[in-house]
Amino acid sequence: MDRNQVWLIGYFENLPEFAFEFKGNKFFSGRISIQKGKATDVIPFVVGENVLKEVGTVESLDVGAMYEIDGEIRSRKGKDGRIEQYIQALRVTPSESADFRNEIHICGQAKRPPKTRVSAKGTVITSLCLDVVRQNSDTKRDSILCTAFKQIGEIAESVVTGEVIGIDGRAAAFVSQSGTEVLEVHVSHIEREKNENTVTEA
Repeated sequence: MDRNQVWLIGYFENLPEFAFEFKGNKFFSGRISIQKGKATDVIPFVVGENVLKEVGTVESLDVGAMYEIDGEIRSRKGKDGRIEQYIQALRVTPSESADFRNEIHICGQAKRPPKTRVSAKGTVITSLCLDVVRQNSDTKRDSILCTAFKQIGEIAESVVTGEVIGIDGRAAAFVSQSGTEVLEVHVSHIEREKNENTVTEA
């Protein structure tokens, strides 16, 4: 199980825009559109100028063409003290596939007990927070929030603090009631290290 891997294939509706500069490296924020049936996921990401050098510059990106983003999901504290999540692109390349992809694979330790609620339609919804080590690092860690639904939500409800689990899922973005863009991991599969309760979304 990969400890932190994001794999996206889609197209850019607009060119990424300059966001900030850190240690001499410019970073840009963008969105990649990924079709899912009749719907479209529009997923925000951050990419460094050094990463874009593999494909040229921001201006040389082909809007509307298919690209592949390999990266990881990271977290930071927002201005209000809450955890914000974002996708850090570690590689951007023209896609050799015409198939859309939206995959997240992480493995980490549960930081606290899961929180479960039941929707008005009776759907079980469970939130998990995992402590996940970044790629190519043994010290840098992120607190990743994941949401599981229905039968997987019922299994997620039994996860205990400190338990190591693997999660497969997809990125989902939406705007909160306060107007803030929120990025979530929607769980499609849970693998428990010492438990035979492994469930995949139907």
